[in-house]
Amino acid sequence: MFTETVATGSVSMAAERVHLTQPAASQGIAKLEATVGVSLFLRQQGAIVPTAEGALFARRVSRALAFIDAGGERQSRRLAGGDVRISQKVTAAQLRALIAVGDTGSFTLAAAKLGIAQPTVHRSARALEQVLGQPLFGVVQGGVAMTAFGRALFQQAKLARAELVQASEEIAALAGREASRIMVGSLPLARSQILPDAIDHMVRAHKRLQIRVIDGRYDALLRGLREGDLDFIIGALRGDLPADDIVEEELFDDKLAIICGRHHPLASKPHVSLADTLRFPWVGPPKSTPSGQILVAALGIDDMPNTPVRVVSSSLVLVRQLLARGDYVSILSRHQIAHEVRQGDIVVLPIRLPTGERPIGLTRRRDWSPTAHQSAFLDAIRAAARDAVLGVE
Repeated sequence: MFTETVATGSVSMAAERVHLTQPAASQGIAKLEATVGVSLFLRQQGAIVPTAEGALFARRVSRALAFIDAGGERQSRRLAGGDVRISQKVTAAQLRALIAVGDTGSFTLAAAKLGIAQPTVHRSARALEQVLGQPLFGVVQGGVAMTAFGRALFQQAKLARAELVQASEEIAALAGREASRIMVGSLPLARSQILPDAIDHMVRAHKRLQIRVIDGRYDALLRGLREGDLDFIIGALRGDLPADDIVEEELFDDKLAIICGRHHPLASKPHVSLADTLRFPWVGPPKSTPSGQILVAALGIDDMPNTPVRVVSSSLVLVRQLLARGDYVSILSRHQIAHEVRQGDIVVLPIRLPTGERPIGLTRRRDWSPTAHQSAFLDAIRAAARDAVLGVE
């Protein structure tokens, strides 16, 4: 109803298009304005036009509806009436139920998350299946699993929800209420200097901004990014894009170093080879990570009867503690260990890796449209990355 009113400039024409009475349409717009907290329309010369807030909201709503339609695109031609957009057939309650069930894997847990009765969630979910003419859920041991179509619609519905969250934040900013939240997926390298510098800059500049940093493995962060739970990821890039809806922006090439503690037998030697390190236990990153792949290739681990890697971790805290406790050897980014090297706690061994660089940067959704605060944070990260490179060089 809202988008039709924007398009036609008339509540009565919009009501006719969506098959509502004019009073019902007016009541719906009034309810929407109360929910958003601002006036979305003005009357000028017999027409109704969006306010500045209304124009912002219209842009985000249009994007949200497009996401929902994309999620149901494969099924739309089977709906009654031919090529009908999914967004015209489903309700907000049905999409909330879809997202909650997808997030929790259970109708019962979804109900608890939404604060409503389980039968209500079940009815909304089953009604959505009926509208689409295709099952979205299947019962499995211990919960509910989504079908392939259900998973696709679930992902797009979450992206739509993220758009509406951005709309709320943009409207608040326009009204002088600077409350907003940025969700960042962080891989190990960024936590030591780049993110702290960028976050400090943003917190000082924006009094009501909240930044949430989510640490995790790449595959888990990537899922959160693709579903709209994260705004972007910062860390080692993968090169081969994991999905066609993802883009990467390189910030710099990160040099890796073979390291040990200051009391290690190799720490004072002027000449050290990779073969020398094999006499000691290694702390290595997971093989699936870029630095893990570099280590496997450098040591030829795949050709060894037994791996020299005794501990698998990318945690700087854990690596630092192990190096202080024993004769361990590890591989980490020079940016990550710059402070420890200056303090003399970690020693960089004089070993040149055959391939010792990996690209560091930002990973985001191809169709993501950042808010002003999100764009400012990206710029702060770029500036912090430039400073970090100068600091290491």
